[in-house]
Amino acid sequence: MSMERSVQGPLDRFADGFGAVLRVLNSAASFGIIALMILICADIAARNLFNRPVDGVPEIVKTAIVAIGWLQFAYALRTNRHLRSTLFFDSRSNRTKLVIYGLNCLMGAIVCGLIAWLCSDNVLSTFQKGTFEGELPVRIKVWPVWLTVTLGAALMTLEYLLQLLHCLGGTLPFGSSEPAAFE
Repeated sequence: MSMERSVQGPLDRFADGFGAVLRVLNSAASFGIIALMILICADIAARNLFNRPVDGVPEIVKTAIVAIGWLQFAYALRTNRHLRSTLFFDSRSNRTKLVIYGLNCLMGAIVCGLIAWLCSDNVLSTFQKGTFEGELPVRIKVWPVWLTVTLGAALMTLEYLLQLLHCLGGTLPFGSSEPAAFE
């Protein structure tokens, strides 16, 4: 009886660990969505029952939704759950698909890398200046949102680069153009 063991190289182990980090961030963002839903429902109830809104809900929602999105983008890319049209892609040969997807990964890495690089200045400046969103009684610091955008863009860059390596190795990172099954 022979036991087959999958031999993983350092890049595979890194990719697996990176995937675990993305799952954790995606889960945290999902809990953020639940918290926002509860907050919005509480605000609606307070407006209707007590004729008084919960302070700061618009500011919290508009800053949190940006952070939530950027925490989930890299995971959506990794699991092939982002919105895309496959009409043109599916009708191409495997070699053409590799070229198209490889170029997509390269351009995605460049764009997201630029976003991360350019946003990093905003993290530092808003932290140093103590920039806030909103007025009293609820003032929300802006630098954590900029940090989340920067982190999310950097994670997207890394995921695009990992997928580009798949393409350069001759395989599509997701196996086919079909989205991954729900886990």
